Amino acid sequence: MNPALQAIVNDLAAAIKTDSDKDAQIAQLQAITANPVLTLIALQSSPWELLWGVGRSKPTNTPAVHGTATMIPGEPAVIDFHPAVIDGDSDNLYCLRRLAPYVNLTRLQQATRFTLSYQLSINDLSAVQAIESDFQRQLGFKVWNMGYQLLPSGSGNWAVRAFNYTEKRWVMTGVSFNPDLIIGGRTVGITSTYTLSNTTETHETIRFGDGPTQPVGFSQPVFISKTMATAFNVACQLDSRSTAKPYTIKLGQVEVTLA
Repeated sequence: MNPALQAIVNDLAAAIKTDSDKDAQIAQLQAITANPVLTLIALQSSPWELLWGVGRSKPTNTPAVHGTATMIPGEPAVIDFHPAVIDGDSDNLYCLRRLAPYVNLTRLQQATRFTLSYQLSINDLSAVQAIESDFQRQLGFKVWNMGYQLLPSGSGNWAVRAFNYTEKRWVMTGVSFNPDLIIGGRTVGITSTYTLSNTTETHETIRFGDGPTQPVGFSQPVFISKTMATAFNVACQLDSRSTAKPYTIKLGQVEVTLA
């Protein structure tokens, strides 16, 4: 073909591709506008990453010094946790599910309201040092890290705490958890909601089972990471006591929404 004609054909093809891309982007944005709430369901039905030593005061990442764990996905998923005795600390297991590949980046960036809900049961409450949920979004260097820690006490209700990243400490939320809801292997539903702005993360409410929706009202500035990334994760952390007594949890109907 004449070079001049070939150049015209190439330019026309590029223009058509550009218009096609624009049409696709417009359709994508229209879909986001038409469906402002995105819900990801049954997140426990696929395997999660099982990580050791995450978030410990004395992190120990060498697998040989940790215990063992298995996760069988399903409804519910079953996580069998056999911690090891670790000198000066207790063992823990961080169960992670990465969600960013399943969420449109524009939607993830524009969302301001987030909900995490799941069903939880524990076979032996005496073995638990704490159970934590983690629900995280990272855009660039900014990190919004949601979730709660259920902290057993000697007797009575468990404390419900949130982590203050500015002061690097756990803080009380004013909410408590009645362990009778899960005693004897019973299952309880837990739902928490959050509002995120460009600068702030606010824990709005939490609900246990059929109980009332309780206001939390804990907020903190967005955490600034040293590493840039795009991430959207949900996780559950199992903490053992120093005696390293094993226990099993069942995690069902794990669902997140963003709007």
